[in-house]
Amino acid sequence: MHEAQEVGSSGDIDVAEPEEATGSAGRGVDPGSMASELRGSASAAGLHYDLEEAREMAKLSTAASASREVRLQKVCDKLRVRLEELKEENIQLEELLSQADARASGGAGEAESLRAELKQLRAAHSRTESALKAKLKAKGEELDKVQIEAEKQRAEAESLKQKLDHLQQTTEELLRERQTSEGRLVTALREQLHEVEQRLDEERAAHQASR
Repeated sequence: MHEAQEVGSSGDIDVAEPEEATGSAGRGVDPGSMASELRGSASAAGLHYDLEEAREMAKLSTAASASREVRLQKVCDKLRVRLEELKEENIQLEELLSQADARASGGAGEAESLRAELKQLRAAHSRTESALKAKLKAKGEELDKVQIEAEKQRAEAESLKQKLDHLQQTTEELLRERQTSEGRLVTALREQLHEVEQRLDEERAAHQASR
């Protein structure tokens, strides 16, 4: 039977190489049991790949937070599917236990051995399921943090946009006021110039008349 999947301190799930099924032929284990073991190995390999993918995505920069959020959500969905597969395998193990009990009439020792092996398998699956739940919880928390960060960035972008709009509006108002002030100043200067020209004309006319 397969060794249990062990969770290391770094969070990786290592899948051990399968050992030789000692005495399984003598006990009459059917091909369905071997198929269940192969499916368990394939599921463990897929789980290892999904967790590696989640670990790599956790290293991505905040600049890609939106894409990172979507990918983390997909990985969490995959991990949930793996968890359901492990539960189904536990149900299959229970069925194998029932079949072993049915065959136990030919030898109580063989049934006891099968029970011990199935107990070990159930314990291994329980440890793997617990590790998977812990990983799923951690990725869920990380996804929440990414969503919070993305929301914060969206709020900052909206604030900057509002400030830019206000600055543009203020600039336009200042330009309009400047144009109005310049227009008034030009008009006043023209009026003053006209008055000066009139006085000069009057003085010139008076001077010529006094000759």
